Amino acid sequence: MNHIPKNTTFNSPKGKAELFFQVVNLDHYLTNYVVDLSKDLDKRSHDVPFTGIAKRLMGDVLIQSVVDRKNKYYAISLVENRYYYTVFYLSTRSDSEQLYAVIVTCYATNNKDVHRRYDDWLNAEKGKFRR
Repeated sequence: MNHIPKNTTFNSPKGKAELFFQVVNLDHYLTNYVVDLSKDLDKRSHDVPFTGIAKRLMGDVLIQSVVDRKNKYYAISLVENRYYYTVFYLSTRSDSEQLYAVIVTCYATNNKDVHRRYDDWLNAEKGKFRR
């Protein structure tokens, strides 16, 4: 049912963070999502529904801070053989200590540098557990 909140959390560099969407970003995000629906599946980049963003922030995800930006992070994940790039801010409200991840964008990417960064990170992580 749509009236039931579907908030979810993920492990961020600063602890558990609840996903949060700003209205200013929502318009941009939905416009790109709707435009992409008319494209062939393999040509879509903004194909992530809101419920799918949480999936792209869980599991094997490279999360790093953006240089010279306070509380701004990017995440790279591999979901269903597609690389996804997510940008978010971590913050709290003045009336709560709950950590929020304010989603800026989340899209599939063919950028080879992004692919390499993720693959290098994943191989290094897997190497930590090999004996």
